[in-house]
Parts: sequence; C-alpha cells; structure tokens
Amino acid sequence: IMEYVTDQLVECICDEIAKEELKLFTSHALIKAQAEDYVRNNQVRLILEPIKKRLLTSFGTQEIENKLKKLLSTLHRDTPEYAAGNILNLLIQLDVELRDYDFSHLTVWQAYLRGIKLYNINFAYSDLTRSIFTDTFGSILSITYHPDKNSKLFAIGTATCEVRIYEAGIPLTICQGHKDWVRAVAFSPDKQTIVSASDDQTIRLWDITSGQCRQTFRGHTGQVYSVAFSADGQTIVSASDDQTIRLWDIASTQCTKILRGHVGAIRSAIFSPNKEIIISAGDDRVIRLWNTATGKLYQSLYGHKGYIYSVAFSPDGRTIASGSEDQTVRVWDIGTGKCLQVLEKHENWVYSVTFSRDGRIIASGSEDQTVCLWDISTGQCIRTLSGHSGGVWSVAFSADDHVITSGSDDQQVLSWDATSWQRLQTLQGHSSRVCTITMNKDGNMIGSGGDDQMVRIWDIDTGTCLRTMQGHTGRIWSTAFNIDGTTIASGSDDQSIRLWDVATGLSLKQFNGHTGRVYCVAFSPTKNLIASGGDDHTVRIWDADTGECLKTWTAHEKRVHCIAFSPDGTTIVSGSDDQSIRIWDVSSDTCRHTIKTQGGRIWSIAFSPDGQLIASGSDDQNIRLWNASSGEFVKALQGHTGTIWGVAFLQDSTSLISSGDDQSIRLWDVASGQCLHILREQFRVRSLVSSPTTYRIASCGNYEGAITLWDMNNNTRIGNLKSERPYEGVNIKKVKGLTEAQKVSLMVLGALDT
Repeated sequence: IMEYVTDQLVECICDEIAKEELKLFTSHALIKAQAEDYVRNNQVRLILEPIKKRLLTSFGTQEIENKLKKLLSTLHRDTPEYAAGNILNLLIQLDVELRDYDFSHLTVWQAYLRGIKLYNINFAYSDLTRSIFTDTFGSILSITYHPDKNSKLFAIGTATCEVRIYEAGIPLTICQGHKDWVRAVAFSPDKQTIVSASDDQTIRLWDITSGQCRQTFRGHTGQVYSVAFSADGQTIVSASDDQTIRLWDIASTQCTKILRGHVGAIRSAIFSPNKEIIISAGDDRVIRLWNTATGKLYQSLYGHKGYIYSVAFSPDGRTIASGSEDQTVRVWDIGTGKCLQVLEKHENWVYSVTFSRDGRIIASGSEDQTVCLWDISTGQCIRTLSGHSGGVWSVAFSADDHVITSGSDDQQVLSWDATSWQRLQTLQGHSSRVCTITMNKDGNMIGSGGDDQMVRIWDIDTGTCLRTMQGHTGRIWSTAFNIDGTTIASGSDDQSIRLWDVATGLSLKQFNGHTGRVYCVAFSPTKNLIASGGDDHTVRIWDADTGECLKTWTAHEKRVHCIAFSPDGTTIVSGSDDQSIRIWDVSSDTCRHTIKTQGGRIWSIAFSPDGQLIASGSDDQNIRLWNASSGEFVKALQGHTGTIWGVAFLQDSTSLISSGDDQSIRLWDVASGQCLHILREQFRVRSLVSSPTTYRIASCGNYEGAITLWDMNNNTRIGNLKSERPYEGVNIKKVKGLTEAQKVSLMVLGALDT
C-alpha cells in the first residue's frame, strides 16, 4: 500500500510541475529536513529521486530548472506552505548551482541545506522554520551530554575555538572566548554551566543559557587537553601538555594542587565517581592513580605501547577503560591494578573511550574513522558504527543511554540509536581555515590547502583563485610546488600525498604508504623527488614520476612535522615532536647529524637560500639557527611569546621571517639576531612563505580562509586572497525561524544581515 501511495504522490507531483499548477506540491513536504537521518534518506530515495528521474524523462535539467524558477516567482508571500522548500530540495537533487535565487518573503520549510553551497540567495524576511543549514565548526574534538535524562542538550568543543551547545541538533548557544582548539568540554553536576579546556592554555566556565564566560582559570603553560568536574561540582581537574595535572577551586578560580609525575603531555585526567581518586594518562604510556585529598601518586598501571589518549571510569568506580595509540582499549581493575581485558578491533589509534551510564558497554572512537561498542562482560565488539570520513576524536552516550554521538576530524557530528543502530542525525560543519601555503619559484602563484580538504591555486597579482582541486578526504597540512611550478603536491590527514597538474587542476598521482597523517611534503629542487613526513614517525622519499617510495627513514621517535630540501638537493632536514632535528644525506641514505634541541616540538624548518644555515621554530618560543654542514648551534632569535609555527628566509639569506601563536609575523636580521619589524595579526599565524624573487610574503591561519599578502620592503599589508564561503552573499535580513546561534553561524559562512 505504501509503495502504491508513494508512486501516486510522485506521479501527481511530476504532473503538477509539468503543468505548472501546484496543489500537493504546496501542501505537502517531500522530505522532512529535521527527521532522523535514516528516515530522511529513505524519503529522498523513495520520493525526491523518483521525481527527478521521472521529470528527466520528459525534460532536460535546464528546462526543469526554468520551470521551478517560474513556479518560485508565482508563490504567495508570507503564506504557510511547502512549495519553496520543495523547490530548493528538488534543485539540490538535480545538482543545480544555487546562485542568485530569490526566496524573499517566502515560507521556506523543510529545506535540507547541510553541505550545500548557496551563493547570493535572497532569504530576506523568509520563514526558515525547520530548515537545516551547515554549521561553522571545524573538527570536533570533544562531545558531552547534559546529565539530565530528560534533556536533549549536548555540547561540542571545536577546532574553530568555540564551545557550541545544541538541543535536538539545533544550535542554541555559541560560547566564544578561547583563542585556540577546544580540546575538552563537560557539564557541571548542577546542570547550569559547562567547562572547557583549550590549546590556548586556559580553562573557561560558561553559562549554558547565555553563553557568557563566567570564569577563566589560568596557570597551565601548555595546551590543556582534558578537564572534568568532581561529582560535587566544587572542583575541576585539568591535564596539560606542560606535564602537570591541576586541581582548581571553582568558587575562587584558584589552583589548589599541582600533581607531577608524568613524563610528556598528559592527555586525560578525571575524578572517580566518589572524588577520592584521580586517574591520568598521556604520552608516557602510563596510567597513574592519585589520592585527591593528598595529591599523592599511589599506583601506576603499565601495558599500553603507545600514547594513551583517553581514560574513563565505570559508573560504579571499580573499573577503568583506556584508549591508546597502540590501537587497543584496555579495561583495568582499580582495586588490583590488573588489566582485565585488551579489546582489539580498531585499526588505528584510539582517541576516546567512554562507559554507558548503565556500565554495560564501552564506546571507543578511533583514527580508523569508526566507533566500536564493546560488551564489558565478554570483551567482544558487538557493533562497529561507520559513517565518518576522518578520525573520531570523541564519543559520548546520552544520559538515558538511548543515543551514541561521535565527533570527528571530518567536521561532522553523527548520532545513532543505541538499540537499532540507525543513524539519527548528522550535523555538518564547515571550516575555511588555510593550514598551508606555498609559492612557486616565479613568485606569482600561491598554492594552499586546509580544513576544507581543497587544494587551491591563486594568482597573486590579480587575487583570483585559478584552480580548486578536490580529492583528499581529510585536512590538508602541507603543499609544495615542483621546481618549474607545473605540479603541486599535497599531504593530508587521509594519509596520502597527491600530485596535481597546476594548469588543468587534474589529479596526477596518489602516493600511499604513510600510516598516519602526512604533515609535510617538499619537492627536491634538482631531481623529481618528493620528501614527506608524518604521524608514523617516518621520513619518506618518493619518485615523483612513478609514485614509488624509494626510502623510508625511521630514526625519529615521534611525529615528523616539518621537512625541507637544501638548495642543491643533496640534503634533507626534518623536525619532530621528539624535539630533534635530523640532517639526512639523500644519496647515501644516512642521517649525518642529529640535533637534540631541548626546546620542545619542532614545528617549522627552513634552509637559507645560500644553503649555509638551517632555521627551526619550536614550542619554546625561540627560533634557532644551525650550521647546515656541521649541525652546530649558531644563535637563537628571541622575541616571540608563543609556539613558532613558521620560519622562512628571504631571498638574500640575510633576513628571516617567523610566525606563531602570539599572532605576529617578525622580520629578523640573521647576522645580528635583531628583530627588525613586527607585523600584527588577529589570529595565530599557522603558515608563511616568502617569494623567491621579490620581498613579498604570504601568511595564513584564520578560520575565515584568508591568505594575507605583505610587502617586506615597507612592511605593509598589500592584499588578501579569499575563496567563496558556503553561504557567500546569502541575505538573511529579518528571517524567522532561526535561533541567534544559527544566524551567527550563517554570517560566519558568508551570509549578510542587511
């Protein structure tokens, strides 16, 4: 019967569109935008797709679009009906570019616009109730549910520096104030506030209703990876890259205890349900148990063979779960300290573990893009939830255990029914942040890549985007032109390196071999070789013509973040999380020098154009210069007040530029080590590059996707390169049916309230 009714509906709708006489098309929604994902996907499959196919048997795509445009112009203003939303959904189904449409003063109900680009669409005075849009968050680093079983609130911490609070998938509140990634979020036991921890080294307490920051806790000297409330809501525990755990009194914001003992970053720390114990874990592969009252360490648990990213207590406080870089989840007895189970199913690092509220299931999220659900009594994986296209950073159960929600590097929040495993909801984010820029040897083109997984080629003189290349399925961390500027290479979270033709934008090759994110790529200036480094601690050398991996160097002990060829192509230098710089001989396959810097992780590295010096930037806020032949330390350039993300020599080798967390670009005299000039930005400057032929430089790092051009002859900003955002030019003046948080998000993505 349902099949018959659906067929009749499809036939009637097609007939109404063909005759341009609307009845059912006006009175019935073809899909329900806010329905559970599996319901809406079925509606698209059973209704929208057959309508499209049937219309295409009689009309061409352009003719259908013209009919829908004509019907749109006949709709009644300010009248409650579904026609406008149906038109939008049909145009999307037809893959029509949505540009310059006028929906002003119309009721636009049930339009599903997540992941859809809208350019110069006029929604002024429209009613957008129950329509769904893309959100502004980037990677989802943390998720937490409201503790009330009757509440549908959950919060996320994002790579766009925000805490966002949702109810049933609709953004209610945006908490803004952090200046870097928000690594952890947690609701207070009294359900009135939420606490967050950030890479900006602060912890903030927010009012759930207003989104206002009530308190800021300062004291950590490194990224804060974890934060949690005690059960009585009076104390916060935090864990940081500075190798400390801190306890904070909420009323006074004072740090009451500092716990030391870990060696390396501490990724996770939480209270036991009775507040008597704190468990912590991190890069030293050890789980530590502390007495909350005394701050004394009383037990250490060994067994993991990689960084431990997450620990969780069972609701009864008797069991611990931990997730690690070694791809396992381990379950521990807190009384004996013994490992009860090793849960193996994931194929990559485990970032997040959590217990269901009834204590029967553990959920784990992994870099392998899946969520695994484990039966604690048997240790068996009872379900694997797929759907993400990036690593899963966080996973959480709702307070009633009915819903499982995960957040990922793919800028999506996915929710599943915990009984049927049906997908209930997808929240789609968008971040335009540019993470990497490179310049060709002529200094007239820039290549860029970032959070939106696109490689772009820009004409510096005109400011236009010449090519946009799609293919990666993860954030792009690094780009590099070959010597003649005809090819650009890109390295990505998706563990691949891709080569692209600059003239056509076509993908030429894909190199696979890394077993983690690819953070850096570089072309040899003399041969058709590519060097790369990444999460798997390796430096790899590739034949750019064949795609063959010629060499794999494994001397680094941690992630390789940066790499560079010497000007003559005979030497490669690499920098790593292991605080070392290694100088490699390309022909002999040997590491000539290992430099132990003692200055924290190495984020950026560069050869001087004359090949005599190497510059490095690191966590300790210093730029260091090294003799490229001997590896000996030459001098340190001091002045930055945060991590240094970028270093580059200007063309004459006598000047150096640098950038970092302190939102500055600095120009240095290499000989004297003096800072000659400081350029100020409003965001941390993630990447910078200098022209080989002029004194122009480019920098990037903000979340609006802009690349800034500077003239270093007179130290001035000369322009911006910026791609179109998903809702560029969309008019939302006096729209109805959106929360204030939704309006803010739309404007960040390009919409105008004018």
